[in-house]
Amino acid sequence: MEKLPLSHTPVMLQEVLEALSPQENQIIVDATFGGGGYTRALLEKTNCMVYGIDRDLTAYERGLELEKEFPGRFHMIHSTFGRLAELHQDKVI
Repeated sequence: MEKLPLSHTPVMLQEVLEALSPQENQIIVDATFGGGGYTRALLEKTNCMVYGIDRDLTAYERGLELEKEFPGRFHMIHSTFGRLAELHQDKVI
């Protein structure tokens, strides 16, 4: 499988980081993973855990690559944010 770079440059990155204020060991859900730019910034900012969700296969594959960079701290799920409540608790807490 061809390595897919994280292609999204977040426009409001600082504002999102300030609003979320990620903390050590916090669990965050990025329900519209897309290019992964916000997720990468969250993972680089602190030792948190992030679950990424996206229905787009390219975004999902991009997320699988990010899982390799942040083992145990990032988990990618191929689904939609509309199904968040239906996802298994062992995948999304």
